[in-house]
Amino acid sequence: TFDDNILNAGAATPILKARGLHATMYVVSGFADAPDAWNMDWGDLLTLRNSGWYISMRAGPLGRTIITPPQSQCPFFYGCRLPAENLTDYSARVTADLDDGIAAFRANGFNESLATFSLPFDYWNQDLQDPAVSTLLPGLLAAKFSVVFTEDAGFTPGYNRRYRFEIHGNTSLAAYQAALDDNRFSWAGISPATSPAPAALTTPTWVPPVQYIPVVSFSKLGGTGVSAAAFSDFVDLVYQAGYRTITVEKYIEWLEASPASFNALNASLPSRPIVIAFQGNDPNILVAASLLDRYSFIGNLFAAASITSPSMSWGDMQSLQGKGWSIQMTSGPLGLTVLSNPSCPNFYTCLTSDGETEPSFSARVASDLVGG
Repeated sequence: TFDDNILNAGAATPILKARGLHATMYVVSGFADAPDAWNMDWGDLLTLRNSGWYISMRAGPLGRTIITPPQSQCPFFYGCRLPAENLTDYSARVTADLDDGIAAFRANGFNESLATFSLPFDYWNQDLQDPAVSTLLPGLLAAKFSVVFTEDAGFTPGYNRRYRFEIHGNTSLAAYQAALDDNRFSWAGISPATSPAPAALTTPTWVPPVQYIPVVSFSKLGGTGVSAAAFSDFVDLVYQAGYRTITVEKYIEWLEASPASFNALNASLPSRPIVIAFQGNDPNILVAASLLDRYSFIGNLFAAASITSPSMSWGDMQSLQGKGWSIQMTSGPLGLTVLSNPSCPNFYTCLTSDGETEPSFSARVASDLVGG
């Protein structure tokens, strides 16, 4: 990771690409709005993003400024109250700056999820001299970002705070190697395996955990659904943001992983996994599959067991499965049937209008699911 739109970070791109690696730039929107000789503007950041970097937020227009009173007291825009400022006004000021920063990202073409945040000036516990702010700030940040990074090794775990090791010009390779196995990177009480320090820098034995996996579902392409062009743009955006597709089976493994199995499972996942799903038998899903093929992406199809025109055939579904797709069920042979009950027509959730009992309803639904 790199902070503050630093201009010469772009020199890292060819070094990273040569090794198949990616990096993240944490951006101060105020610096991008009015760049100087040291900081990238929005155009520079778009170029960086398009070369494979992930771009997220470090501060809004004012979040990295030093406020009065002087630094010997409490100078941090996000971490301190202004003189005579009450907690309501403090919350409004911090939230407004975060919202303004997010709006600046959107206005300048960054529509991806700003999932992570790097706290300016690396304050957290001992630097927050106001106990009320120390309690309030984590919630303000958690409302906007899935993960908040701090280099403060002594911070109190909670909300979504995560430790980040800071590398300086005088950081040795030995110190960096030791940091790769630091248990402050642990998740859910799981500590990375400790390995002896090798003579030379090697691949870390532990992979940073996947914190969340987005699931996106499409029901139809074309007509009343998403156009093929819009879906193509979506696939491009997902790829450029660093996401890679997984099956729902792998997603369920991740959801249900025990502490004992989590490390091995986590190592088998892409660094930014996503589930792309389709519901129904729309034959245009085959068009979507060809668009996913451009990036060797796979999808997940929730199909109806009833094959009615227009529809993909069983052979089409087998072809998708052969590409690595997961084929699941959305209904049995009759599950898409509209019941004659005008107030409740859904086959799976409604009683028929002829006095159907609950046991009969259960038997009807179970029979259709088994038939599917």
